[in-house]
Amino acid sequence: NMRANLDRTRGLILSERAMFVLGEHLGKQTAHEVVYEASMKAFESGQDLASALAADPRVKKVLDEKAIREFMDPVAYTGLCARLARETASQERKKTPR
Repeated sequence: NMRANLDRTRGLILSERAMFVLGEHLGKQTAHEVVYEASMKAFESGQDLASALAADPRVKKVLDEKAIREFMDPVAYTGLCARLARETASQERKKTPR
């Protein structure tokens, strides 16, 4: 099942998402460093990325653990899917005679 596959990554698949969100608070370079370090820690220790991020003092200054868990939820992260679906539907409506 798809959720089980996502869970197997322990959040590492969402590292890019974490970098974008943290970049808004910490700046791009610091966010990159934080996510890299937390990803390595999570990979080596077997913990999930959200926990590793929540333990980082730089992250603690700008986000609480609840906020981290929310943006690290793969169900909430659909990227450009909604926009692409709307654009595709709009293009198809233009092709279909009424």
